[in-house]
Amino acid sequence: HRHLERCIFTAVELRSRVLSVSQDYFDLPMDNRVHYICQDALGFIQQGQQGSVDIIFADLFDAYLMHPTQAQPEFLVQCLRLLSTDGCLAINFHQLPAPRSVFFTSLKQLFPTVLVVSGDAGNHVVLASKKTQWCLQEATGKITRLEEELATCFASVLSKLQHSVSEATL
Repeated sequence: HRHLERCIFTAVELRSRVLSVSQDYFDLPMDNRVHYICQDALGFIQQGQQGSVDIIFADLFDAYLMHPTQAQPEFLVQCLRLLSTDGCLAINFHQLPAPRSVFFTSLKQLFPTVLVVSGDAGNHVVLASKKTQWCLQEATGKITRLEEELATCFASVLSKLQHSVSEATL
């Protein structure tokens, strides 16, 4: 948020109590570029203007498990509709759906580029892009510039991304 000064952020949370606790204990930014909405994620996405969002981060969990909404074809279709021409969808999973599941079949039918990056803690992030070609070399340059700007290291992320891209091209 503080490094992306031209971005407008909208966070959607179903439970008002979760939003309240997050604001009280996790130092959520409070300024005119950040909007917090208490609503069902699918309902919010269905109401959104076509092509109005550059990136969607979906991390839908109830108290115990991943909420099934983010693995449903209707959710993916609505995300695709909401995304801009070069838009990207990032979905966090604790347990990745099977490669031949309805989720991945739908995702691959809707998005020309689909990657999976698995973290050390067992999380998996599915990246789906509306771009037909995803250039790893271009991403490497952007990650390097981001590392310099933020004074941090993303080498492990880049390594996982490179591995994911090489697996996707097999």
